[in-house]
Amino acid sequence: MAKVKLPKGEAAKGKGRT
Repeated sequence: MAKVKLPKGEAAKGKGRT
């Protein structure tokens, strides 16, 4: 997964995946 700007998922799990 590339760096994607998500609304809330970014702070939930996207933070450790981005």
